[in-house]
This record gives sequence, C-alpha cells and structure tokens, in this order.
Amino acid sequence: MIKFTCFTDTCSYINLTLFEYKEGTLLDLLREKVNVRICPEINRIEIPNHENDKTPKINERINEVYHTNKLSYKEYEKRIFNTQSITGAGDKGEKDNFSALIDSYLFQKTKGLIFLSDDYKAINSIFNEWKHAFPIFRIWTSFDVVLFLYIDNVIISKDIAVTALKTLNAGIAPNNPRTKIYKTQQRIDRLNKYLTFLELINNLKR
Repeated sequence: MIKFTCFTDTCSYINLTLFEYKEGTLLDLLREKVNVRICPEINRIEIPNHENDKTPKINERINEVYHTNKLSYKEYEKRIFNTQSITGAGDKGEKDNFSALIDSYLFQKTKGLIFLSDDYKAINSIFNEWKHAFPIFRIWTSFDVVLFLYIDNVIISKDIAVTALKTLNAGIAPNNPRTKIYKTQQRIDRLNKYLTFLELINNLKR
C-alpha cells in the first residue's frame, strides 16, 4: 500500500498541534500515518518563529527535512516561479515546499504526494497557475487531515472529529473585531462544508 507523503507548510504544521487526541496532537497522528516532509527553510526559520510546547522540536524534525536532488531550491524557484526569494521571505517556505514536492516526484517518482497548507492566500495566488502544470499531487488543508484520520479510523468518533474541525476553525483564525465580515463568512462556510463532508463519510461507515 502506498503511504501518502505530505509536504507540510508552517501554518499546517503548527495548526495541527491545536487539537489533542489519544495523548497526542493531530500532527502526531498524521506523522504516524504518512511521511511528513518539510523544506529546510521551514525547519530552521519558520517553525521556530511560531512553535508552541506541542510542536515537535528540531531534533525530532530532522528526519522530515527534505533536501532536493535534481536541482537546488534556489534553481527551482528561478525556473518555476521566475523569482528568487531571500531567506525568511514571507512565501519562501511555501515555494521551497512546492519545489521539494516536484523534486520528490522527478527524482524518486514518489506517489501519493500531498501539498498540505492552511495558507489560502498562497494556494489561491502563488500556486494558482503552477499547480495545474504538475498533475501529480493533491492539495490538503488541516481540515482534510481530520477527514483522513476519521475515514482511516484513527479518529474513531464522529463527535471527536467534529470537535477537531471546530477547534481548527477557531484556532486558525480567531475571532477579531477587525476581521472583515466576508472573511468571517468564509470561515463559517468552510467549516460547514467540512462538516457536510464528515457526515457523508459517517453515512458510509455506519
């Protein structure tokens, strides 16, 4: 059986620690079921800037760091995005992770590739065109992780899965009076969509 390989960006890596289950976090459960991979930029710079006490420490993440083989990260960025981000730039981790995913397929023919990100701006802007050039992977968010863990019977209760989705929704974009109404509505719509998906899975598991 092919094991999924998830190239996980910083926001998803952190967000998946927001909900605990079975004496671990959603990230812990995911790491047991799939091959989690991160680029060096995310490991060295981005995660340390956002980590909490539930985030795997750098010595635990070392085996998840992906080093490209076919081209360097810098060369991939030039050829795919026609740019060259400086270290620590806002979108460098996402671009490097995307490059790592492509490299993994080109060099190792890795199947079951997932680009895991909760950065909707990046998904809808940076990768809006380029993702269609590489029909070799799926895009997941942390919400999709909950569905995966539920359908794979890691999360055994629908009620627990519902709580996980609601916790993620609250933690990813906490209520803020300055948040624009349409963004709040987007969050509500997204949660309701995934609750509907969860109900569909539940109907098939009965």
